[in-house]
Amino acid sequence: MLRAVNSISYNPPSKLTTATFSPGSTETILSSVLIPASTVIPYDLLGIQVRVVKVPSESSLFGLTTVKIRIGPTISTSETQVAILQTTTASQDLIQMNRRLSIQNITTDTKVFSTSTSQRSDHAFESTTSISSLAIDWTVANYIIVSATSSSSSEVLNCGYIVTDLLPSISPS
Repeated sequence: MLRAVNSISYNPPSKLTTATFSPGSTETILSSVLIPASTVIPYDLLGIQVRVVKVPSESSLFGLTTVKIRIGPTISTSETQVAILQTTTASQDLIQMNRRLSIQNITTDTKVFSTSTSQRSDHAFESTTSISSLAIDWTVANYIIVSATSSSSSEVLNCGYIVTDLLPSISPS
C-alpha cells in the first residue's frame, strides 16, 4: 500500500526480468509494480524512481539503451508512456530516472514533465521542454512498468528497483 509508511513504499517488483537484447530488439518489460485502484485522489503527487543496471559480467558489448516508464491497467509495452531516457554513451551502466506525477483529475488529467524528452529527472527541467497531460484512470488498478531496448549485440539489463512515494493532497477546509 502506498500510504503505509511515511508515504514511501519500496515496492518489490511483481515481475523482475534480466533481459538479454540483440540489435533491433523490441521493447522488453523489465519490471512492474501494482498501484491499487483509487490509491490517489485529485491533487496528490506521485513520485516514481527507477534504477536499471547493465550487468557487466554478462554484457560483452555495451550499447545505447532506451529505458521507458509506462503506466496502465495491464503489464504491456502499449500502456501510456510517462518517461523515456536514452543513454548517450555505450559504457553508461547505471540508468536512473525520477518523475513526479501531479494528479489533477483521477480519470482524465495527470500532469508529468514531458513524456518525450530524454531527461533523468524532472528536476532537470529545461525551458525547451513541456508538461504533458495524460489520461490515466486512477479509479482502476494500474501498473508502473519499466521497459527497455538496446542497440548492443549482447546487452543484459535488469531493473534493480522501482520506488514510489505519495504526497497526499491537503483537503481544503
